[in-house]
Amino acid sequence: GDWHETFQCWFIEQMENTYYIYVQKRSVNKKDYPSMYDITAAGHLLVGETVEDGVREIKEELGIDVSMDELTLLQAIPNNITLPDLIDNEISLVYLYEVKKPIRFSFLDEEVEAVMRVKLRDFEKLVYGEVNQIFCQKHEDGEINDGYITLLMSQMVPYEMNYFKKVMNKINEYVNDKGRCV
Repeated sequence: GDWHETFQCWFIEQMENTYYIYVQKRSVNKKDYPSMYDITAAGHLLVGETVEDGVREIKEELGIDVSMDELTLLQAIPNNITLPDLIDNEISLVYLYEVKKPIRFSFLDEEVEAVMRVKLRDFEKLVYGEVNQIFCQKHEDGEINDGYITLLMSQMVPYEMNYFKKVMNKINEYVNDKGRCV
């Protein structure tokens, strides 16, 4: 239950006039939240690590090399997850990475099972409770699978809803500041 810092990075990508957000499906082998959907890449900072050291999570989880100067800091967000057998108090240092060229994810089975792409507006509607489910596509071998998978909010790691809303607001500010279509 002690407060600690985490590094979190959401990936977004603009395709034509639509923005997409990427979520990872956690491995079935994960101790916490197996097979649940989560932030694109995230992890706890170890004692003595700086947030810059947290970029390693992107490489470890997704096999993508990203430098700190390619990221945009969205916000530090306090977040509490309280479950019967877990109290997780985090200060989430939330970053954004805008994908600008095709990427090929590669990950170890013990960390990530899959990476999914979903329309940013659809994900926002899910977060705000405007819809009960959305459809996402699996990103495989550098390509988007033609099939769709249903995603429910209950399948996401149970961060506070306020966390998700703050993240969505900050991503929308980023997109709108760039004068881009959403």
